[in-house]
Amino acid sequence: MSEPSSRYDLVVIGAGPAGLVAAAGAAGLGARVALVERHKMGGDCLNYGCVPSKALLRAARAAAAVREAPSFGVRVEGARVDFPAVMERLRRVRDGIAVHDSPERFRGLGVEVFLGEASFANATSVAVPGKTLEFRKALIATGARAAPLPIPGLSETGFLTNESVFSLESLPARLAVIGAGPVGCELAQAFARLGAQVVLLEALPRILPREHEEAARRVRAALERDGVTILAGAKIERVSSREASGKREKTISLEQEGSRREIVADEVLAGVGRATRAASTWTTSSGRRTGGSSRRATSARPSSSRTRPTPWRGSRSRTRSSRAGSA
Repeated sequence: MSEPSSRYDLVVIGAGPAGLVAAAGAAGLGARVALVERHKMGGDCLNYGCVPSKALLRAARAAAAVREAPSFGVRVEGARVDFPAVMERLRRVRDGIAVHDSPERFRGLGVEVFLGEASFANATSVAVPGKTLEFRKALIATGARAAPLPIPGLSETGFLTNESVFSLESLPARLAVIGAGPVGCELAQAFARLGAQVVLLEALPRILPREHEEAARRVRAALERDGVTILAGAKIERVSSREASGKREKTISLEQEGSRREIVADEVLAGVGRATRAASTWTTSSGRRTGGSSRRATSARPSSSRTRPTPWRGSRSRTRSSRAGSA
């Protein structure tokens, strides 16, 4: 980690797509720039979003092509999905792109990179572990994370999000996906094509509720053709787990069209809802609350007492930035 300059024209907190573009652009215009990242350079897009999801979708498309090959007169004998190999390729693809978002590359562009959590010491300085960065302007580009869903028992039972699903080492035999927006639909299709038994749950009357109805109908037909079971209008009441045949399975209790039913799965994936990593009210590094004007001291860690999860009202609560992948 480099020693900080006397004063920066711009300090950027968060090395996701927005932060990287801002830092590189400002440095290219001659500004003295510091970039702070507490976890992984590249943010959601590289590590948990665009790159790994599309690598997974590509493998799933290959598996689907093999299964459909006989309809074209092509016989493929003995083909099977090697899920650990699929995930290994995903990591190779991600690693190959990561060099473009690396600290070394950005230092080469004239950006000073600091790794660690940032907090605003006052209105003109940011503290990172063992250092203080003085600035003229600061940009908070900390992005969003998967929002916790207010479903009884879900947190205790455990569930996957876009931040953990790409770390799986084995294919779940049964996967329940909560939320039939773009994220839920593309991952449901991918895992079904790779061989999982997938149930897609949506609280609203149809999948992809923010998209044109005809487009949603076509996507639904494609998902069902790939073996995805779709339950729209499903109101989840609770999630529980139990031991069965030597392994733990998860049970989703729900109500649909006046009838109660249970869905049993090996893994549950929450594919709906995003919550900002920032908040309108923050704490300073000394613990004092501030908020409101951007000219006042703030911190990269939101005050937990003011951070509220986004309630799950179906996939309509998702941000407009989400877009469907390969259907």
